[in-house]
Amino acid sequence: MEKVAVNLMNGPQGSSLTIREGKALEEKAPEKLVINGRIESVRQYLDARKGTEQAPGRLQHIDKDLAVILINEDELSITLNLDPNNFYGTTVVGRMQHNPDLANFQINKENKFSRESLVKLLTFSRRFFNDAVEWENVLNAIRRLKVSSTSDISQDTDNRGNKELIFKKSVDSANIPKSFILLIPIFKGQPPRKFSVDLCLEVTDAGVKFYLESVELVELTEQDRKDIISNELSSYTDFCTIWK
Repeated sequence: MEKVAVNLMNGPQGSSLTIREGKALEEKAPEKLVINGRIESVRQYLDARKGTEQAPGRLQHIDKDLAVILINEDELSITLNLDPNNFYGTTVVGRMQHNPDLANFQINKENKFSRESLVKLLTFSRRFFNDAVEWENVLNAIRRLKVSSTSDISQDTDNRGNKELIFKKSVDSANIPKSFILLIPIFKGQPPRKFSVDLCLEVTDAGVKFYLESVELVELTEQDRKDIISNELSSYTDFCTIWK
């Protein structure tokens, strides 16, 4: 390193300029920008870039003649490729994500709840009930559910002293409501949807198991999937749009 003192015409007294010799930093390739967000991310990105000046060749320059939008209904996604021929071209991916709060209810799944696990779930789910009184009634009914066991010895015996022992379980489910109403978003970031849920139970050797079913949820999920994608697509009709 060589230090050279330079007098600056208009600089403060004692100013100096340091010149360093050595290998310059290697030029780095740009990093590819991939943005992942909710289903509205592509629309929000394009709206935010409206009116902004990005010189052609810049990685976030929007050219409708180059950009391609891909729609994948199976993956519930919309992808914007600003320059598909450029390896470093910016990509924006918007996905519909199922609401994890709704997923906790395991509706229309094979999962079965014990009484304790269902009570715990419902205890912290009052905000998802359309009616607080209904929430309280459902919760209390499950807590107070009575399961009784009886045993009976069959009259059929053999000469070896063997007898058939039969156990029977019965559930007093008269006070258990057959269904209840939930008010909860199906997809993250979307408005709440109101639908009925059937409360089903099954008696096992270990006691009683509960599971939840809802035909309305199936129909609303399919309807929302189509409506949300259709609404997003209406925002960028000027772009090349391809369905996968």
